[in-house]
Amino acid sequence: SKLNLSKSNYYTNAPCKETAYGDQFTSYDVLCDNNPATFLHTDYSSQAPSEDHYIRIDLGSGQEEKFFNLHYRTRKDGNLCAPTSVVIEASNNNSKWVILREITSGLPTTGNTEYSFADLGNGNAYRYIRMRVLNTSTGQKANNHYYFIVSELGLSKISFVEKLDATYSSMSPGTLLA
Repeated sequence: SKLNLSKSNYYTNAPCKETAYGDQFTSYDVLCDNNPATFLHTDYSSQAPSEDHYIRIDLGSGQEEKFFNLHYRTRKDGNLCAPTSVVIEASNNNSKWVILREITSGLPTTGNTEYSFADLGNGNAYRYIRMRVLNTSTGQKANNHYYFIVSELGLSKISFVEKLDATYSSMSPGTLLA
């Protein structure tokens, strides 16, 4: 089931500071408003951080999740700066990160397209989940790191039963369980 996230759950290390095109950072509300016409654009100015741009979700203390899907939507009006290579990471202290998955191909580059990183849990419960972008559809950088645009970003909880069903359905007939 989809987790009910609000703007207080989100953070980016690279909020857009440009105002010339009207796409400056305004609020994290756009990531959970279910409106593909709104979007978060990371910073493409000379003041952008000199590290990979990311969006982090903080589930809050006591709200950690073990098994989940992360999903995002590209911006409605085209493929400009759509993530094409990402790392999904998790943490409990917001400083030491565990890589859950790295995806370097197959991400959507068309407008208003939703993508889901399915079954990301590794059995450990995590408070923080982040999507760190390594490349985009346009390949444009600020301070040597790719800036990106997403319309929506959210998490869906996977129940333990759903996790078991997915595990068993992917097994070959005759597989022995230890």
